[in-house]
This record gives sequence, C-alpha cells and structure tokens, in this order.
Amino acid sequence: MIDPSELIEKVRIEQMRMEDLDEVMIIEKASFITPWTRGMFIEELGSRHSVCLVARMPDESGSGENGKIIGFVCSSFILDEIHILNIAVHPSYRRKGVAGLMIKEIIKKGYERGSRYIFLEVRVKNKAAIRFYEKLGFKVIGLRKGYYADTGEDALIMEKELMGVENI
Repeated sequence: MIDPSELIEKVRIEQMRMEDLDEVMIIEKASFITPWTRGMFIEELGSRHSVCLVARMPDESGSGENGKIIGFVCSSFILDEIHILNIAVHPSYRRKGVAGLMIKEIIKKGYERGSRYIFLEVRVKNKAAIRFYEKLGFKVIGLRKGYYADTGEDALIMEKELMGVENI
C-alpha cells in the first residue's frame, strides 16, 4: 500500500506535453464513461487559454522527467476565472492527495494571473467528488440539467472564490 504522505512528497506537477498523451489517455479511459479523445487533449494543449498539468512520479533514479504519470488536470483561464475542464487520477493512486495537489497548483497559477474564481462541473451522483471539492472550499452555486450527454445526468456547478495564495 502507498503511504499518501510519502507519495505527495515525491509527486511533481508539470506542464502536460504531447509526449504525455499515451499515459494520459490510459488514465482518461480508466476514469470516465465517455472519455475525452486524444484530439480534445491536443486542442487544449494548443489553446492559449488552457493550462494542462500532469502529476508525475519520479522513476527509480529519482528523475521526474521520465517518471510515470499518475494524474492530470486541464483547465481554461479566461479573464478572472479558471474553469477546470477535466481532472483524473490513475485508479491505483486515488484518495492519496494527488488531485488536491493538482488543483492547488492550478489555483496558484490562476492567482498569479489575477484569477478571482475557479469553477467546475461534477455529476450530481458523484458524492465522493462533491465531498472532495467541498473540502477544498468549493461551494455548489447551480445545476446544469442534462449536462452529461452520455447519461443525461445533471451536473452541479461548483465555485471557489480565490482570496490569495494563503487561500490555497
């Protein structure tokens, strides 16, 4: 079993690169009913409004450069808002703090750019994710009826106001 505190100390959050997409796609397909396509990730990587990050475990030599990708997040920065578009952690590394680490890095980048709010949508039935986001300070501010085309499920809109780096 992986000790969460040891894991978090080792994980490096880095910019997603095109060469990361094979590993990202494995995590994406293991995480979602209707996964993003490779083309969708390529589009985000090419957008000037997007910030896509990966969580990487160092390899045996301690180098993060060639280590295993265990999570990713894609977000869009527009005006003073951040929108988390997609976030996932490899099933073997869930509930160990990786997603929180990635979100905190996105918030830090947003704060540096003058962002004041961060938003995301989450399936109404995904109670574990809702609790996780609430622990990070997100609040439910609305509902998108039939948001998920694959199931017709509603999405909760969640928001967190960014007060400063100390708020991360």
